[in-house]
Amino acid sequence: MTAPMNTAFLQLGSVQSTLGWLPEGPRFDLALGHASIGGRDVAGPFTAAGMEDAIQHVEDAIAPWSRQRPHPGGLLAVDAATLQRLADAGAGPDREGVWYTDAVEQAYQRLALRATRGGGAAGSDPVQDATVLILRECLHHGGLAGLVAAAAA
Repeated sequence: MTAPMNTAFLQLGSVQSTLGWLPEGPRFDLALGHASIGGRDVAGPFTAAGMEDAIQHVEDAIAPWSRQRPHPGGLLAVDAATLQRLADAGAGPDREGVWYTDAVEQAYQRLALRATRGGGAAGSDPVQDATVLILRECLHHGGLAGLVAAAAA
């Protein structure tokens, strides 16, 4: 199966990120990052309520981008550090280097299960957890099939 062409990019920063459609689509600067969601530091493990709050903030932040949706089914290009945090959360690419939505969803489901069971500070990495949550929401609301390394974009 041939992977769809790249259609979006995410430059995920600590507190500020940029999300856009390729090749010449609009870019959106977001007050959102792997260390800050909704203007709040991601300081500890997510609780169930904290996750719901974070999801709402991410959805609100990416809404202008997701409403553009020029190429559903495409891929989201992200940097190597973002993909490494996703790998550390247990997700991985296929043989062609595409991190399909199912892999991201599985990492997200592990995060959600841990949050509903009361967090679990042991082994929890707030930056990794926030990255998983943000990537999942971008894929879901952007109608995208998966992730690729930005260098491949």
